[in-house]
Amino acid sequence: MTADKEKKWRFETGISIVSLLISIGTLAFTLVFNLSPGKTQPYKPSGFAIIRGVDWFESDHIVIPFEWENSGGRSVIIRHPKLILHEIDSNGNETGETITFYLAGEYQDISSASFIERYSVIRSFIIQPHTITLKTLLFHIENWWDDKGSTFSFHFTGGSIYKASVSYEVSNLDPKEPIYLFDLNVYGSTDKLMQDRTKGYWWDFWTID
Repeated sequence: MTADKEKKWRFETGISIVSLLISIGTLAFTLVFNLSPGKTQPYKPSGFAIIRGVDWFESDHIVIPFEWENSGGRSVIIRHPKLILHEIDSNGNETGETITFYLAGEYQDISSASFIERYSVIRSFIIQPHTITLKTLLFHIENWWDDKGSTFSFHFTGGSIYKASVSYEVSNLDPKEPIYLFDLNVYGSTDKLMQDRTKGYWWDFWTID
């Protein structure tokens, strides 16, 4: 083999090896990107709304614009999310009262136009891989439907403060421990909410610090 041919052979061999390494690296990255389990979690929301009664049910309902992240390479089903509220006193200590709200459905957005329309009834939803998805979720209290029960006419009281956590199940039905997300401050204006929608003030939205 002449010197020129040897140089050419070494060059071509080097190019082939580099190409092979790039292909292997690309394949490995693709496999990790598409198959890694990643992490699924909600972020702290920007705010929340309270609706004084939905349909003919009188109890306060909570609407929260949740951003859900799925950093993994596979779609994830979020099942039966619950909003768990632990009441705290002015010193930040839990009073022992806990209220659980269950997923009722989803609205298009937070607005009077959306709230007047019938919400979409859902109990689970899908988060696509490598995405952050906004879901405007509606929650109702336990036994909200029972007009003889104690929670049928449940209304929040201005001045109350709750530590709000979320629990849910993922695709494999593995229940997640409740995740603390924010303090839910019930402002005094909540006491002025009316169920009669012709009066104009039947829901409100508050930001979360």
